[in-house]
Amino acid sequence: MTFSLSGEIDTAHASELRTLLARESNGPVCLDLTDVTLVTLDGVTFLSSAEAEGMVLVNCPDYVRRWIAEHDLRRSGR
Repeated sequence: MTFSLSGEIDTAHASELRTLLARESNGPVCLDLTDVTLVTLDGVTFLSSAEAEGMVLVNCPDYVRRWIAEHDLRRSGR
């Protein structure tokens, strides 16, 4: 199932997305970030966790992809 996200992914939105996606159990989940305009640190933390849980991010902006990679490195202690 693909969810198209748009606008900002900040603290409030990340929290709401976690709640909504926790209810989704119909197979793999894909998050399409084509129309996302801003991602905060809490948004990056959410997206990193989503990937770790098996969700797939598509059309992820390069700056967000780099920030997720940095976040993952810090979290792993490297």
